[in-house]
Amino acid sequence: MKALKTTLSGFTVLILIAAVFSLSSCKKDKENTTSDSHWSVDNRSFEANKLGAAVVANDTAAVFGAATKANEAILILFKSLPSAGTYKIVGALEKSIEDYNADECSILITAKNPTASYLSAPATNNTLQITSRGGKLTATFSNIDMYYLSGGETLYTTAIGTLVEK
Repeated sequence: MKALKTTLSGFTVLILIAAVFSLSSCKKDKENTTSDSHWSVDNRSFEANKLGAAVVANDTAAVFGAATKANEAILILFKSLPSAGTYKIVGALEKSIEDYNADECSILITAKNPTASYLSAPATNNTLQITSRGGKLTATFSNIDMYYLSGGETLYTTAIGTLVEK
């Protein structure tokens, strides 16, 4: 039964991720060609495409994310729609989203050239701040412990960034 719940939870997250990518890849006529959403990890810097960040939620999870023009992405996973406050960052593979506390989240970052997936590291005291202005959310984080696999080794780095909901 636990395996089924984990699979359903994983499926839900995939649907939410697809929704974030579809929101960020829609073509809209906007004068603004830059975004307020940006992030860095492992000495690599990224800027969201002109559509900026989006929040997508359902009854089992929420994703606050953004994508670059090259479809590199950052995803912040929550148990439910976040509101203003401080969230503890947990390891992305430490537990399933359904087991997150209301004040917990995790971060995933994907990159190309070279291809890499960065995950928030477990057992840290890192936090992320959510603010709300005019009904739109902003997530800010700095010096977040992240890890990734390279050549069979687990390597550690840090991430910083700001996501601004459009």
